[in-house]
This record gives sequence, C-alpha cells and structure tokens, in this order.
Amino acid sequence: MEPDDDLPVSRAPPPQRRGISYSQPLSRDVASARRAALRNHSLDDEHILPVSHSLNYPLHQDPTAGGPHAGYHPPLPPHQHHPSASYSSGSRRSGGGGASEGSMTLERAMSEYGGGSGTLPEFVGAGGGKGIFRVPLRAAMHPGRPPPLEVRPHPLRETQAGSFLRTLAAEPQRRQLWAGAESGIRVWALEEVFAEWGAGARRGDEESAPFREGVPAPPALCVAVDRANRLLWTGHKDGRIRSWRMDLDVAATAPAPPAAGAGDGGGSVGGSSHAGGNNNAPVFREALTWQAYGRTPVLSMVVTSYGEIWSGSEGGVIKAWPYDAIAKSLSLSPEERHMAALLVERAYIDLRNHCTVGNVCSLPASDVKHMLADHSRAKVWTVTSMTFALWDARTRELLKVFGMDGQVESAKLETPAMTEQPMEEEVNPKAKPSKKDKSQGSLNFFQKSRNALIGAADAVRRVATKGTFVEDNRRTGAVAQVMDGTIWSGCTNGAIIQWDGNGMRVQEFQHHTSSVQCIKALGERVWVGYASGTIQVMDAEGNILAGWTGHSCPVIRMAIGGSYIYTLAHHGGIRGWPLNSPGPLDDIIRTELSNRELSYTRMEKINIMVGSWNVAQGKASAESLRSWLGSVSSDVGLVVVGLQEVEMGAGFLAISAAKETVAEKPSIALSIASALSGGRMSTRKGSTDVHEFDGMFQGSYANFKVTSVIGHVFSVDFPPAYQNWEGTDPMDLFEAPVLRSECNPKAHIRRHLAQEARGCTYLILWLDCDREGENICYEVIECTGIPENEAGRRIFRARFSSVTEKDILSAMNNLVLPNKDEALSVDARQEIDLKVGVAFTRFQTRYFQGKYGNLDSRVISYGPCQTPTLGFCVQRYQQITTFKPEKFWSLKTYIIKDGDEIQLEWDRKKLFDFDVTVMFQKMVASDGTLKIADVSVKEECKTRPSGLNTVNMLKVASSALGIGPQTAMHLAERLYTQGFISYPRTESTAYPASFDFRSALAVLVHNPLWSNDVRTLLDAGFVKPRQGHDAGDHPPITPMRSATEEGLGTDAWRLYQYICQHFIGTVSPDCRYTRTAIEFTSGGETFHCVGYRVTHKGFTSIMPWLAVSENSLPAFKKGDSVSIHKVDIYEGSTTPPDYLSESELISLMEKNGIGTDASIPVHINNICERNYVQVNSGRRLVPTPLGTTLIRGYQCIDADLCLPDIRSFIEQQITLIAKGKADHLQVIQHVIQQFMKKYSYFVKKIENMDALFEAQFSPLADSGRLLSKCGKCGRYMKYISTQPMRLYCITCEDVYYLPQNGSIKLYKEIICPLDGFELLLFSMVGPDAKSFPLCPFCYTNPPFEGIDKLFGALKIDDTGKVGKGAGMPCSLCPHPTCKQSMITQGVCACPECSGTLILDPVSAPKWRLYCNMCNCIVLLPHAAHRITTTDKKCLTCESTIIEVDFNKKTTPLQDGATLHEGCILCDDLLHSLIEMKHGKSFFMRRGCLKPLHPPTEDGRLKIRFEFKEMSRVQPKLTL
Repeated sequence: MEPDDDLPVSRAPPPQRRGISYSQPLSRDVASARRAALRNHSLDDEHILPVSHSLNYPLHQDPTAGGPHAGYHPPLPPHQHHPSASYSSGSRRSGGGGASEGSMTLERAMSEYGGGSGTLPEFVGAGGGKGIFRVPLRAAMHPGRPPPLEVRPHPLRETQAGSFLRTLAAEPQRRQLWAGAESGIRVWALEEVFAEWGAGARRGDEESAPFREGVPAPPALCVAVDRANRLLWTGHKDGRIRSWRMDLDVAATAPAPPAAGAGDGGGSVGGSSHAGGNNNAPVFREALTWQAYGRTPVLSMVVTSYGEIWSGSEGGVIKAWPYDAIAKSLSLSPEERHMAALLVERAYIDLRNHCTVGNVCSLPASDVKHMLADHSRAKVWTVTSMTFALWDARTRELLKVFGMDGQVESAKLETPAMTEQPMEEEVNPKAKPSKKDKSQGSLNFFQKSRNALIGAADAVRRVATKGTFVEDNRRTGAVAQVMDGTIWSGCTNGAIIQWDGNGMRVQEFQHHTSSVQCIKALGERVWVGYASGTIQVMDAEGNILAGWTGHSCPVIRMAIGGSYIYTLAHHGGIRGWPLNSPGPLDDIIRTELSNRELSYTRMEKINIMVGSWNVAQGKASAESLRSWLGSVSSDVGLVVVGLQEVEMGAGFLAISAAKETVAEKPSIALSIASALSGGRMSTRKGSTDVHEFDGMFQGSYANFKVTSVIGHVFSVDFPPAYQNWEGTDPMDLFEAPVLRSECNPKAHIRRHLAQEARGCTYLILWLDCDREGENICYEVIECTGIPENEAGRRIFRARFSSVTEKDILSAMNNLVLPNKDEALSVDARQEIDLKVGVAFTRFQTRYFQGKYGNLDSRVISYGPCQTPTLGFCVQRYQQITTFKPEKFWSLKTYIIKDGDEIQLEWDRKKLFDFDVTVMFQKMVASDGTLKIADVSVKEECKTRPSGLNTVNMLKVASSALGIGPQTAMHLAERLYTQGFISYPRTESTAYPASFDFRSALAVLVHNPLWSNDVRTLLDAGFVKPRQGHDAGDHPPITPMRSATEEGLGTDAWRLYQYICQHFIGTVSPDCRYTRTAIEFTSGGETFHCVGYRVTHKGFTSIMPWLAVSENSLPAFKKGDSVSIHKVDIYEGSTTPPDYLSESELISLMEKNGIGTDASIPVHINNICERNYVQVNSGRRLVPTPLGTTLIRGYQCIDADLCLPDIRSFIEQQITLIAKGKADHLQVIQHVIQQFMKKYSYFVKKIENMDALFEAQFSPLADSGRLLSKCGKCGRYMKYISTQPMRLYCITCEDVYYLPQNGSIKLYKEIICPLDGFELLLFSMVGPDAKSFPLCPFCYTNPPFEGIDKLFGALKIDDTGKVGKGAGMPCSLCPHPTCKQSMITQGVCACPECSGTLILDPVSAPKWRLYCNMCNCIVLLPHAAHRITTTDKKCLTCESTIIEVDFNKKTTPLQDGATLHEGCILCDDLLHSLIEMKHGKSFFMRRGCLKPLHPPTEDGRLKIRFEFKEMSRVQPKLTL
C-alpha cells in the first residue's frame, strides 16, 4: 500500500513507483547507448528527443538487451502514469491535479516532447504481465483483506530468472528486512519502504522499495538472525554458511561493479543506497564464511541459547558449530582472517555420530528441513518431513525422537558416517586423491546410499505401524514457538499440531485444506501462511481470529518487524500486514482510498494506430508517418510500428508462445476454439480436428491449437502372457502386472497428441471436470511428453460446467492445476475391477459353460459393482416369489351432502378378520348417523424442488419418460457437448451463491412452452432454490441455451424439456393450498374425509405432474350429525411388490454407494447385456434364470460377493484417494488381498453353486442337436445354438467353440486332412456378409504354432479369451494341399490390409473374393457358371490363376466359348468384369494399380488395373 496525498496518517506524498510494462521514451543519450549494443534502425538520428528531456527521468535497466552496455529504457513521462495531469518540458507536477485538454494526439505529443522541427517521440513496449499497458499499481483496496504495505509488488516471472526470493527474516531492533535469493542476499531498511528508487533499478524491481544487495552468492536456502553478534547467518546451496553484518556501512567495503547503461554509468548492481540516487552505491559482503558440507546444501539453521550454530542437511546430517570457534574467528584481525574459516570448519561436532552408540542411531536418515531453538528451556528441535528430534542445547544430548503421532521412534542400526574434509578440497582442488581418499569417498557414497535406504525403510515401518492406509500428505511444512511455550507444527494437508516443550502432543486442529507453508508468532497472535495464498490469524489456543487471501500463490515465508508482519510469496512479492489487522484502522484506510479511487484510476482516451513499417519504405520520420497515416493523423495519439528484422536495420522480434489446448470430445474442442477465437480460426484434419488461431495468453501473443481426444486414451489390461484362458490360473491374475495400452489404436490419438504438442510451450486441459476427466488429463500429459512436474508452469487445467462462451472465457481466466489424486483414484478402481472381475469371470465361465448347454450367455461375468446391482433385482424377485397373499376386509361408509355422495375413510384402514369386520359394520349401521367430531382447516405448502443432479435426472428419465439410464446419459452428454445444458455428471443439488439465475432464465424466455412462466419470474422476481446438497463438484444440471424439438430429436427434446421445466420450478414459489379435514364418529368408530383447494400454484404451473389434486368438500360444522347412506364391507388381498424399476434400482445403488453418478447407468446396462435381467414394460427389471441362479449361488458360498457392503467400502477408499488421504497402491494391495481370499474360498465351495445350476439348466449331453462327426471317436457331436455357440461330443466330453453371431451348417461332409473332423460352414448375417468353412478342432486348437499372432485372431470380448469365438478357420490355414486352405483358395493380397483375398466357394451364382482379415469384398463375374482356383501362377504378378466357366447364353467370349483362365490383375477380360466394395487405397506393393472406370450408380467402383512394375511377391489388389 502507498499512502495517498490527503490521508492524515501519511507524510509528504512519495513519488509514484513505475511499472516495467509502460511504454518508455527514448532520449538522445540512451539512443547512443543502444546503438553501441544494437544495430541501427531506420529512425533518423536527428528526430530523437533532446538531452534535456532525458535528465528528468531516471534510467531503467533492461537485462534482456545483453552485453555489458545493454540499453536502458527510461520510464514513461509522468502523464502516462496519471493521464489527467499535464506537463511541460523539464518539469513535473503532482499526480493529483489538472485535467488534460482532450486526447493526446500526435501533434500534441510532438509539441510537448519533440523539442525541434519534425522530431517524434519513440516508445518501446517492455511487454509481459497481462498486457503491454496496464493501470498504475495504486488501485482500489481489496474488500476482503487489510490494506497491505507493498514492499515488493509481484514481479514478472521472466524478470526473476536466477533471482527468485526464497527466505525471509527481520531484525526488529535495527528495523531491517532480509531476504535470501537465488543470487545472494538483499536487505530493506524498514524506514524507507515508502520510498522510490532514486536511480536505475534492476528490471523486475522498479516498483520495489529500495534495497541493498550483498555480493553475488549461491542460492540462500535458510537464514538465522544472531542479535548478539549483530549478524545474519545464511545457509547456501553450495554447502557453505555465510554471515552478514547488520551494520551495512561497515560491511560495504567493496564498490559496486559498473552496471550496464548509457555510457559508463547506469544503475548499481544491487540497487541504490538508502538515500537513493547514487549510481555507485556500494554492495556489502559477508563477514565470515566456511564450507559446512562437502556436497550437500545447508537446509536449515538455528542459533541456540548458548550461541552455537546448528545446521541440518540431507541424509539427516546435523552439525553443531561451537560458539568459541565462531567468536574467535570473528575476533581475528584482517591479517589473520584467512585462518577463520579453517578454524570453524575443524571445530564442528557431528551430532548424528555423537548420538550413535554401538552402530545404533535413533535419528532417521531424512533431510533436516526445519530447526527451532526453544530458548526458554534451552532445547533445540530438529524436524524432518515425518519425525521430530528434541535435543539439549547445552549438552547436545538427544532427548527424544518421535513421529507426527507423538509415538517415540525406535533406534536402528547404522554405520557411522565418515568425517568430511572440505578444506583439503579447497586448498588443492586439482590434487589427485590417494587410494585411501578414494576408499573413503566410496564409503561416503555407499553410506549416503545406505542412509537413503534406511530412510525408505523408516517410511515403510511407519506405514506398517500406523495402519494400512496412511496419509502420505501429512508431512511437516513449518514449525514455530508460541508465547505460551508450545510448539506449533504445520502439515502439508493443512493440519496444525500443538506440542508442549517436552515433545508431548497436546492437540491437533485444522482450519484450511491447503498445505501449511510457514508459521510466525508474536504475543498472543499466531500467523499461518498456506500454499493457497491464504493468511490466517489465530490465538494461542488455535482459535481462528481472521483470514484473508494475501497472495495469488503460496505464502512461503514470514517475518515480523516494525509493527508489520511481512509475507513472502512464491512469485517473489513481499507484502507487509499491520500486526493489529484486521482492525478499525483498516476500515478507515480502505474508506479513504475508495473515496479517492477516481484520482488514480481515471484513464484518458488515446487513439492507437498499429501498423508495420518496412525499412525499404524509408526512414520513419514525422513527415513520412503523416503521409502514411493520411487524414487520421490528427486523431491518433500513439503510433505502434513494428520494424522488420533485416540485416541493415534494428527491429524487434516478437516471440509467440505456442499453446495447445486439449478437450475430451471433438464437439467440445470446437466450442472452446470458437469461444476463445471469437469464431476466427482455421481447422485442419487429423486423428481429431485441430483448430488454430492467434490470441493472448499470460500477457503474451500466442498461437493456439485446440484438439481433442475420444474418451480415455489408455485402457488397462493384462500382458499377453496372461491372455490365454486355458494356460493361466485365474488366481495368478490377482498378482499379475497391469499394462496400459491405447484404447483405440486405429484412431492414433497418442501419436496425434505427440505430434501436435511439438513446439508447444503450454498445455491447457479442457477435460470433463470429474475423476474420469482428471485421469484423462494425465493420459494426455503422458502422450504430449511434457513432464508432470511442469504443472502450474506449463500445464494448466480449465474447470468449467458448461460449454457456453461465458463459462469458457471464465475458465480460461481462472486456470488451475490438474488433480493427481483424483486421477490415481480412477487408476485404482480400474485395476481392482480388472483383476477381480476377470479372475472370477474366467473361472465361472470355464466351469459352467463346459457343463451346461442352455445358459444363453457368452460369458458368465462377475463385477464388484455389477453383481451387487444384480443382487438388488434378485432380492426383489425373491420377495415376489416367496410372497403369500392374505385376505383383508375394510368398511366403506357413504354419506350424501348437498346432493353429492361422499365416501369416508375408516381410521382402522383394514382388518384381517372377517367376523370382527362384520361386527363393526353392525355397530355403525345400528347407529345410523355420523356425528362431526372435528373440522380442521390448515394452510399448507408443497415445497419447490432443489437443483437437478445426475441420479434424479436418470430416475425421472426412466420412470416418467421411459428412457433407460444408459440412453438418458448419452442424450444428456450430447446436449452438454452441443451447449444446451450444463455438465450432466454432478452430485450437487445446491447452486453456488454466485450463480446467475437471471441470465439462465433469460435464455429460456423465447420458448413458447414456458415463455409466460419465465417472463412472470423475471418481472415479478424469482426465488432462490432450496438449499440442497453441495458435493463440491459442479452446479446442478441447468439449461444453457434455447432449443427446439426439430433441432434435437424426440428423445433428446423430451429430456431437455424436463431439465428446463425442473430448473424453472426450482426458482418458482412454493405451491400453497388449503387442507380441510373432517372427522366423523359413529358406533364408536372414527371416519374422516379430506379436501384440498389450491390457493397459489407456484412451481406446479410449470411442473403439472407434481400439482396438488383439488377436492372440494361441502360445508360441515362441528357438532352436526349426518345420516349414513350405506355401510359396505370391502374385501381385498395383499399383493406382492412389483419388480424393481430402473428408478428404484438407481436409488438403491446411490444409497448403498454402488458406482458413481456416471457409472450407475453402465452397471445397469451390463446386467441387461449379460442376460442376467430383462427390461419389461414400465422399465422394470426381471431377473433371468441365469441371474437368479448366480445370486443364489453367491449367497450359498459367500454372501459378501453379492452384497453392496464390500463395494461401498471400496468406493470409500477410492474417495479417500481422490481427496489425497490414502495411498492408491496400498488401497489396491489391501482390496486385492481381500478378494484373493474370497476367490480361494469360492473355488473350494463351487460345488454348492453347481448344485443350483444343475437344478436349473440342462447338461450339455441333453442340449442341442446332432450336426457333425467327431474326428476322435467318429460319433456325432451336438450343436448348441445358445450363446456361446459350440459343439459338444458326448463320448469324448469335449467342447469345441465356434464363431459367434452367425449361422452354422455342415459343409459337404468334407473331412479335415489334419484331424478327421467334418468341416462346417459359418455364414455371417447381412447381404454382403462373408462365409467361410472351418474345422471345429482346428478352430478351437490352431494346429500351427503362432497362428493367432500371425493372422490376428479376433476376441469375443475385452477379457481376451483365445479359443472362444476366435481361432483358425480354413481361410487362415496354411496347409499346402488341403482344397479349402488359404494356400489353394487364396488369389492375391488384400488392398486394405495384410490379409489375402480368398475365393468364396459357396457364393454362386454371385461369385466373389473376400479378405480373410477385413471386410473387403471383390465381386467376380456374375454370369459365370463356375469359378475355381488353379495351381498355376501368373508370370507377371504371381497371383493365382482362376478358371471361369461362363454361362453359354451370357458368355463374353468369342465363338460362344465358355471356359477361360486368367489373372484378375493382368487379364483384360477379367479386369472389365471385376467390381469391388469398401476399396480405399490406390497403391499396391511394388507396383501401381489405377482405376480406369468411374463408380457405378450403386456406389461400386468398376475398375481396371495396370501393373506398372514387376514383382516377385504376392500382388496386392489396390484401389
């Protein structure tokens, strides 16, 4: 904060600090300096500002110019800081007064700054930030935090290379603020934090308060204030400890090196002196320095109660530097100073070796990152990530080692570390080490390696002792001591642990979920800084007093001095906060600044002309620019000219950062690109479309590339060694490794992303904002090759709830980081489901399909979510089948009032005893009258619904719209990708407080179905929805755009219509009605009737299906009597519940934690596709015999397998992973171990389930029909047509699986020459489907080694079972003599794949060739009577010669001949008669085949081929 001129608490107004991003005028002196370093540009030297103008504006250093005499850019003239002020040459006014006279035009600029005829001021934009031009730093105060003191405003990242600040310390007595940087140390005088630089400042520090800088040094990692010696101790990355005198005048013994600038002058390296304005300000250097560690950095330091310095490093090494040695070194004369470092280095005490007795040490071999001196108890705390060590500061005795849970750590065996000898290395760095030294160095290396292993062992041990699921994010990030003597430690999960002085855990509390980065205490207040940028103030008891967002990035350090607490942000910015904030003074300052906001935020209108200037056009003089601008020159106030970079001229090269944006679906990518580019983009084809356009990103020009994936890029599966069902024990799958392979290799998404990411600097992920979307984020990151640790620097995540332009732009301006924990939770679920599901599925399928024939299921699957879902359906089915109806009776009493008959309800409802009911009937009938006992009239309301989440949408879609959950989810996703609704996968029913309901209603006002309701709400005012459940994911499902039924389709429109009506209902008033209840008595029995009258429809006008049914009653008066018209006895029977509906099943799954809002429809669809349930009328799920038997079998063996408890537990653990509270590897290991035990028990007790199957299904011997002979026993085998189709030999008891989804018949009783089995003919479904013969034995058991790999055998499902529906038909058989094999029936290579075109022997009279690998078909002459292959080969292309026997009436041959032999590639006659379907390629191996005929009317391509080159390989027919 900088005080305003008129504030009573401020002194004289300080000059305004300048931002580096302003345009800056170029003076004559500066121009001469620029010409010394850069090539001359085309501006005339005579048209530069005179010297007098440059004297008023101090120089700014530009480190990007390079060279020892790099150019300086003076700041903008004062009117650019305060556009309302006017200035004259050589003078400057106060920033508060004076209004400008109109716009700043080109003519006015020349008159004020030109200084001569035709001169023109030149401005060079520094760039960076959020734009080339920005408003001054002094703007309105943030309403949610105290006014801060801006010691060092947020510098641009590109200016901080090699100079980031990482530590912070304050010395209150001398009012100094010290900061450790990557390039050394710097210090601010707190009295001058309101001052400005009197001379040039380093780029990035122009807006900082003046500071002094030490001599260049390696990065400072830790600092410790030594008030007794008036020193600041710093630990550095090179392993050295340095001290700096707080008396800077004494320390400044070396002049500042000359800085780059105009001529020989310029600013100082370290900044100005305290007084400012002196370009030769001295820098200060260290007082004492020594090598503390040989090859490791100094991570932490502390000054103990006895003046010793303790330091910590990697591997748990702690050294104590005695006070005597330090004091003696500091007292040495300058002539003896060379002995100081050696004196201290040799005096150190290795505390790790000091506490190691008998090779046993209690200290962990982990990095010592924090130290704390407890001066009240003369103790020292040393802290690693997971442990604490408590020492006696006087005796250096290790008192206690304990973990974060307070448990004392046990000692462990350790080899003492070798003594380091850094001094010898310094004295003679080039001397060759002796053999002894080498051995010691090797021992040190192995010792460090061993320390790392011991540290890992410690972590494993802690995991084993603390439980199965340990929160690995509970690492110590900060430690501090409070006034009452307690020690506070902050954890990376946001928790704060309070300890007493003896290391006993007092309490733990948590006020924030972000990581604790720093803690500072003074008096009764404690300040805590978090990684989110939040600062919280607490009392000594841990109660939160206040909190605010201090920075836009993590607060990494704090220091207290001069009535302020200073916070250092990760970006290098430093702010000071009053120690009494928040308080009354903050409100006063904020109010005063708000009242004066206009004085420093008012902007002046300036017309900017932007163009390019080629040096070939001449010099950019005033006359030439006037001629170039033409008539608009009088209106232009600023001219931006881009000079071409050529050999003869000096220009400026703008480097654009290429940026790639990846969305999950192509339609979303198009919406994102359209919104970000404003519709101005180019699109090119790829695996998915790529949209390109230019724009701004992080203040720089960038080229955007927006592309997409198609769902998941990778899927999990087992390695090939575990794919064979027959050769792999399912038990081995639980411990088998898991591979990630590309989901759709043909789409080449991985290659596409890798290619598009080349040359891209940034990656922005626009995936769905759920756990699956986070998982795909990291799949995309892996494909692009950008390291994951670049998240936040090069990788960003966009979070959005709809694909409207408003939400897309908002997400682009608020980018976040991808969530690794949520991605790992999806990995864990995928691996658990794969291993558990495949193991049980393989065992069940192999066991039961080999015994029973009418299962009617290709695979008998098990799933941790699927099976409990089926269990709900079977449970309702069992309730129905075991239900026993029971008769009941009730009284129906009628009265007549005002001519209307009214039926009264009996309070007893119903009785199950007929005689008792008759008795009550007689009692009422004998009374004959009803006395009105009570008349109750109440005003009641039916509350409006809360927001719509996914589960409620699916339930309504199934019960009211008749749309299944899977279909409804697909429709909702399509509506979302088209921008009609918000994100459809959400668990929340509560809208955020900032939701814009008026804008959401405005988009619906033009639809005639609800336009009147919407207009009423907009005019009369709408109500906010009821407070629902906030899951923290996405807002409820909301319409975002208006749509019509013609544009969406019937089902999508019905779903969209309901979403719109539901949203309108949530913001409509409640429905109000009057409820009238009349109570009657007669014969000791009570009856009643109820009437309803609606007073205000409210939300039911838009949702009529929820309306209250009106029922008017006549007027009754209490105490009156009414005659009974009649009393009847109604007889009924209890009925069983109906089958479970999809809506009810969704409710049960949500209640029991089965699946997520996105996966619930998938699980329901799975049990339907597996033939476990069937969907009947009303969307009710009826279990099949197979589904019922499976669940009953699980209940007989292990009921947990079909109960929701296990899956609910798994989902809870998955949620813990997503929240970062559990390790995903440990969760996987624990769950897999549990299911391994259950699987082992299930296998042992499978006979219990088999008994149920035997009672329900028929054995294979009793199933199917006789079809073909077995090659082993010669008996006929039975063909079982139910899924999966197979043959069963009753004698051999062997099962032979066949291709699926087609028909099977005997093929001419031909015998296979390999095994004696009769061949079968398989025919696919469809007019163009192919047919091929096969041998049952060869198909199930391929006789040739590697046949499935050579010919890419198909798989029946994702489980990869080889031999079931996949194998070797005759078209793949390489037998050399069999008449049905590929060798004899093959003609030539396929044009579309690596397969072979085979003659279809049963395709007559429509003869054709088909590919044995793909769906390519070549139609042969239809007029042929017979077509066969021969044993001859074409001499030109080596294709098989075919023999064609034409029909006599339609033969194309001369003289009526019918027999013709030829090659389909080389024979002209056959060429003219060939037609092909599905042809795509126009190239052939080693040759070229060209089509000579256009396509026919039916879309077929009639072709003629010319073979260009001789080939010795099998020719490939190519289009």
